[in-house]
Amino acid sequence: MRFLFVPYYSFFQDTRFAPSKRSRLLARFTPLGILQLMASLARVFSPSDDQKLIDVNGSCAETVPALLADTIGELSRHIAGDGSGVVVGFQTIANSLDLSVHLAGQIKSAYPRAVVVLGGPGTAATAAPIMERFAWIDAVLTGEADHSIAQLYELVTGRRAAVEVTGLLWRTDTGAVVSGPPAHHVDNLDELPLPLYAAFPDLAEVAAVGIEAGRGCPYNCSYCSSTQFFQRRYRTKSPERIVAEVRALRSLIPVRVVHFVHDNLLANRHWMEGFCRYVGGLDAGDRFLWTCDGRLDNIPGELATQMRAAGCIRLYCGIESGSARMHRLIGKRLDLPRAFMALAKVLDTGMELVTSFMYGFSDETPEDLELTLERMREAAVAGAEVQFHALAPIPGTAETRALGPRLVFDEEMRSNLVQRPGFGQMTELIAADPEVFSAHYRYPPAYFTRDDCRALEQLLVPFLLSTPWTALLLRPYFGGSYLALLEPLRRVCAASPASGGRLPAWKLLAWIDELAPLIADTLLYEVRHGRGGARGRVGVPDLRAAIRIRTPRGDRERWLRFDVPALIADLRRGIAVTDEARYLMYGRGDS
Repeated sequence: MRFLFVPYYSFFQDTRFAPSKRSRLLARFTPLGILQLMASLARVFSPSDDQKLIDVNGSCAETVPALLADTIGELSRHIAGDGSGVVVGFQTIANSLDLSVHLAGQIKSAYPRAVVVLGGPGTAATAAPIMERFAWIDAVLTGEADHSIAQLYELVTGRRAAVEVTGLLWRTDTGAVVSGPPAHHVDNLDELPLPLYAAFPDLAEVAAVGIEAGRGCPYNCSYCSSTQFFQRRYRTKSPERIVAEVRALRSLIPVRVVHFVHDNLLANRHWMEGFCRYVGGLDAGDRFLWTCDGRLDNIPGELATQMRAAGCIRLYCGIESGSARMHRLIGKRLDLPRAFMALAKVLDTGMELVTSFMYGFSDETPEDLELTLERMREAAVAGAEVQFHALAPIPGTAETRALGPRLVFDEEMRSNLVQRPGFGQMTELIAADPEVFSAHYRYPPAYFTRDDCRALEQLLVPFLLSTPWTALLLRPYFGGSYLALLEPLRRVCAASPASGGRLPAWKLLAWIDELAPLIADTLLYEVRHGRGGARGRVGVPDLRAAIRIRTPRGDRERWLRFDVPALIADLRRGIAVTDEARYLMYGRGDS
């Protein structure tokens, strides 16, 4: 018997820039779920059995058809005849589930006797409709499959009945679908065998190798699929087990940075404190750098310091909304004041911090979105990297159920969480089945047009994050609203058709200068220094070029008409700007 495992396709998106500028490359990652299942299978295999991982994300092809063709070609090298004696398992997530389903159909057509199985988070709420609508899928494994995979092996080798396999939906020879008992959750993750890291090709090429630090999340956010997949069963591995996995990796490759995979590794403060003490006590040769995900309001200041001392260099935190009302409605209930106090403390330790925000929730109002934009601006000023996403309605989540028939499919306006190069057959598949492929749909807020959404994501947010003090100074000119900037920013772009939808530098500068020269100088200063001199540098490339044109010689700051650093210092202290003359630095003159 041969098992072939195919990870999900993971398209990388750099959310700091407009979609036209985002990378089209695949993100290479260690598919830990598959490597863990392969370790479990290795325990029960006979000498004649084998298994292989097909690294679909190792390709840098620019089009989806090319990626699929590469994957089919690689699979075909390991499947003989009609596919007898072969199981092809597809790991799935919601944002590339369509590709997995389509690819599974291609393999089943070419090798009708192969057993085609889907599993992973992408099938958490879609297992039944997938089996109902796609006849080429032989089975779906739901939930955690650490025990189910060995039972599936016994099924395909004739030693177990389908109804005895936990978490399984199975298509019989007659076409009927039968199911086994619910999936078994592993309570003690330390009991699992070490993942089969050696099965991953070119492991050393992965930037930050992943290690599963635990599973589940105790929270119940309405937009997240973790709740349904792990059923809020929060677990962590012991520090000793995690370090053992790092050592196992280091026996294969020189590991410098490890990413701990866990939906919310910070939910248990006492575990994290113990982990930091344990890692801090290791010999210098055993120490390593690491990154993780968690909630900001779970990090008191002293814990941030302990994490940095233990080797944490980067933290990813979902903030999602700047509105306390929305946090109550979506079930996240983040303590925003506490979270932003922690944000500053984390950055003060020298750790990098990535924050994620979203819009498009079912009950969101313009006022909620304004609060989100302001919190994004504050995070950018503090020096955090800020991501901004449209909600991707994950199948089966409470948020998707609430949106229901209001979801629409617009291939050009999918969430940037699922955006990728187009493919006609995928469009047809997605459009025909909103229940299974809802992640590719959008909920257009009632107060926004399609063009408003595009302008928000491609014009206003990049402008806000690149020049946060300029945006703050502009806000009072438009009734205290960032969203009111959408129309003038669109007009600036429309006045320069060759701009390709980006903010043309000189027209933007001229427009702002007409409102207030002080703001124009602030814009120039911010682009020159990056976020008003704060940590990090995110700029608008064509505005950088404008500075070179506007300040043809000498130190650029000498050409400022106002004392912008003093202005920004006052803004940081919360001092209102009421008099431009107060910040006059040089004579108006010609700049």
